[in-house]
Amino acid sequence: MYRLKLVVADSDEDYLKGFCCFVNEEHRKNIRVVSFTRKDSLKEYLLSGEKVDVLLVAPDLAHSGAGGPAVGITVILSESGMCRAGEYPAVSKYQNGDSLLGQLVDLYLESAGGAGSIYDNGSSTRIVAVYSPCGGTGKSTVAVNLAVQASLMGSSVFYLNLEPYSSSLYMLAGQGRKCLSNILLYLNEESLLPAKIRSFSVRDIKYNVDFFLPPESAAELSGLDRESAANLLLGMRRVGVYDLVVIDMDPALSEKNIAVLENCDGIVLVSTPEGICGYKMGILPGEMKKAGLNVDHKTITIINRDRGEAGIYGGGTADFRLPLVEDVVLKNEKTGFMEFNSYYAGHISSLTRMVLGVRLLSVKGERKEE
Repeated sequence: MYRLKLVVADSDEDYLKGFCCFVNEEHRKNIRVVSFTRKDSLKEYLLSGEKVDVLLVAPDLAHSGAGGPAVGITVILSESGMCRAGEYPAVSKYQNGDSLLGQLVDLYLESAGGAGSIYDNGSSTRIVAVYSPCGGTGKSTVAVNLAVQASLMGSSVFYLNLEPYSSSLYMLAGQGRKCLSNILLYLNEESLLPAKIRSFSVRDIKYNVDFFLPPESAAELSGLDRESAANLLLGMRRVGVYDLVVIDMDPALSEKNIAVLENCDGIVLVSTPEGICGYKMGILPGEMKKAGLNVDHKTITIINRDRGEAGIYGGGTADFRLPLVEDVVLKNEKTGFMEFNSYYAGHISSLTRMVLGVRLLSVKGERKEE
């Protein structure tokens, strides 16, 4: 059920149709939109007393006292990019849809307070962490490919890179004014965090995967404590629009990573055939036990860069294997976008179906299909 009612009025029918289609396709779980192209129809609707959270109205359809007592906040849809129009705040008409909605939600929260009416809607978002105790396993390549394949399968996906040295912009393309650093400022603001996540995220224009631009400093993530990391995951769930959140992690068993492993729904544990990696994988269970983590029931172990060798990694059998492929990620010089090796992507798609189709539940130590 929708959480915020938005009434938008503009005599430009093409713009109105495009905007409403965007809201209905991308934000229907959180926002219900009603539109008008005529001043008399808008006025009649508002006089009916129907409750409206946000009235977004073009100057030519606005009238004195626009809104009335049933309207939470009135915002002018401006073509000039001004911030205010008389007594009302204004937003620029011609901008990215998510940015525009983010500004509207911010204005609504500032005036009405409390995001509970918009978010916290019992989301079924699944959060999957991609982790390895070893560096150089291709973990980020697995994580991004997992996010991309899920998006290609029709899921709404967020790729969340929590490595101090983020590789997000190496494989995804997006532009924005805000980055992960801005999100970190709101981790203890439960009522505001979901709205900020939506407002500050960017979308890869080729693969339709949402993500944050890298933080301003690597040190910001290194010092993230357990409570703040847990709040971030809760905020991602409360946004309510993502089917899948893929978290790309660094190897440390830091407070941040312990919180992620503890609060996620599934873990893709990445190993490789190299002996040193197998050795570290053998150490990992003991280190997780020391950290108070019991995650076997929600872990899929994969061997990346598999050469067809038998067996085991450091002390256990792998659930899935990804082949050794040269040039998994290559830049297309004509388009400027990164392209993923189709053979490798085919194997990743099988892993993606496993992640999306099987919820890892602890049932007497066994995995159970939903």
